[in-house]
Amino acid sequence: MSKVFDHYAHYYDLLYRDKDYAGEAKYDASHILKHNKNAKTILDLGCGTGAHAEQLARLGFSVVGVDLSPVMLSRAEARKAVLPTEIAERLVFIQGDVRNVRIGKQFDAVISLFHVMSYQTSNADLENAYATAAAHLNPGGVFYLIFGMAQQY
Repeated sequence: MSKVFDHYAHYYDLLYRDKDYAGEAKYDASHILKHNKNAKTILDLGCGTGAHAEQLARLGFSVVGVDLSPVMLSRAEARKAVLPTEIAERLVFIQGDVRNVRIGKQFDAVISLFHVMSYQTSNADLENAYATAAAHLNPGGVFYLIFGMAQQY
């Protein structure tokens, strides 16, 4: 599956250049904070090129983004490299599979946006991805996921 996203990565930001990442991040953050008003740290499962992670960092969150595709992650790192230091220092990107990555850290929120969970092809894949989220949540943490693109903010 990584190879598909490696090829897709070359066009990803171009395809979604008109997407309102800032508006979506504010909407997502409002829901996270509604359920965990002290949330400061986020694990972003399937972070892609890091556009949502960047906007969440701009809102003051520390975000660790995980993606299977090294090409997506190289684009996320390139995005991070041109950000102001105070935002860039709140971003970390790691290669990993959402079904089994374990980074030895817990977060106030775990997010999975866009179609990440839709790419899981079996019930076992979904169960494993959910187990990843659970393994990384602080007590009282929020697992926030969106299937597809339908959001209103």
